Amino acid sequence: MNGLFYTQLCTRQNVVAPSQLNARRAFGSVVQFVASLSLSAHLLSPHSALAQADSAAQADSAEFSQLQQTLESHGFTVLLDLPPRSGSYGLLQVSTRTIWVNPVVFDLEIAVPTLVHEAVHAAQLCNGAGNGSAGQGAGSGIESSLMPLNLGLPPYARAYRLYTRYTGTRRTLEMEAYTIQARTDRVEYVTNLLNSRC
Repeated sequence: MNGLFYTQLCTRQNVVAPSQLNARRAFGSVVQFVASLSLSAHLLSPHSALAQADSAAQADSAEFSQLQQTLESHGFTVLLDLPPRSGSYGLLQVSTRTIWVNPVVFDLEIAVPTLVHEAVHAAQLCNGAGNGSAGQGAGSGIESSLMPLNLGLPPYARAYRLYTRYTGTRRTLEMEAYTIQARTDRVEYVTNLLNSRC
């Protein structure tokens, strides 16, 4: 460590004489100690990044719970478990009005956007043939049970590649879900949709 410290001093200050090295070490230790105290105080302050992240996680948890309760009040079941389709973060099973949320979304910090996305599909189900008769649309696909909400929102451009892999009505359904999940007022917005469509 002494060699490393000395090398760092030499590269910063041209050459440091060995007699100056001890004084610089002592001064450096004091600076490091003060800096660590300052960092510790910053980490413990209510405005620190950790405190802000914790507050954001609590807000996300409250939003998730609020939206889960809203969905359940409209006859949907929300399961925190692996969806039946491998590789999915979330999934709405039309025939049972069940929304699956993969637990990994909490670690990825995308739990709220995932539930909002599936809640948009729930509102589309209520808007379509699934209103009052879940899963009994004219056809056999998801498009026969879900109906676009036609909200007139501009598509969320950053998600373009995610919904353009679909065609027809399914593309419109996914575009609406991705657009609403990207809104800053997404939970309030989808809650209003559920309350008005379901």
